[in-house]
Amino acid sequence: MFDVRTGRLPREEHVAHGRGSIDDLPTVFSDAEGSWQTSLGLFAMAETCTGQDGYSLRMDGLEPGFNGRARERLIVMHGADRADPAQARRQRRLGRS
Repeated sequence: MFDVRTGRLPREEHVAHGRGSIDDLPTVFSDAEGSWQTSLGLFAMAETCTGQDGYSLRMDGLEPGFNGRARERLIVMHGADRADPAQARRQRRLGRS
């Protein structure tokens, strides 16, 4: 995440890939509904919501053809134990989301 007003990285986050982006190092990506795959590209953070995994932040894809359907795919950012850096080191990957 970075702050577009300041151009700074206020914090570093670890993220889990979509469960459809198979393997430890995903090589398959999609913006298609129902693919459960990670989308590539730049996203803008939008409003908060409460979803399946609790308090979440909606994301809007800024690159049509790569992530422009993020809102309709309900792509959100949320906290999760499976994105813990220590867990990732033990498993050599993060869990799927």
